[in-house]
Amino acid sequence: MKKRIAAALASASLGVMGASAVAATEGHAANRSTATAAANEEGSSGSEASQECGDRRHRGRRAAIRRATLRVAADAIGIEARGLREELTNGASISEIAEANDVDPADVATALLDAAETRINRAVERGSIDAEAASELLERAADRIARLLTTTHHAADSV
Repeated sequence: MKKRIAAALASASLGVMGASAVAATEGHAANRSTATAAANEEGSSGSEASQECGDRRHRGRRAAIRRATLRVAADAIGIEARGLREELTNGASISEIAEANDVDPADVATALLDAAETRINRAVERGSIDAEAASELLERAADRIARLLTTTHHAADSV
């Protein structure tokens, strides 16, 4: 059972991240064209515009990952995502919030792993990532999810 949970955690964490990266990559060409056009109007170089566009995409992917993770965790705990976010900004960890709602933190971890694995598998099926990349993502997911469950967040942290 512990091996399955560890494997699930790894896959879920990476799956959530992988799927978000795939979605963000699909819009890459359109975003670069928009950034280049804006740079040309302002008289700046195309490389500066590309860098700015890349930074925005990166922030957008990370925000999408955080939102998806928050939704999965909230659903597993049985509370609204907004309520989970409020409790996190008040300094509680996801594990503490789960326990306060009579939910085993391992169940939350399993839900996160399952979600990640699903998204990773979808990315492999679409051809966005290969099996080797998917395997690497799944290997790192368990540690990331374990850290996520025990990390406390504060209002200054972005959640």
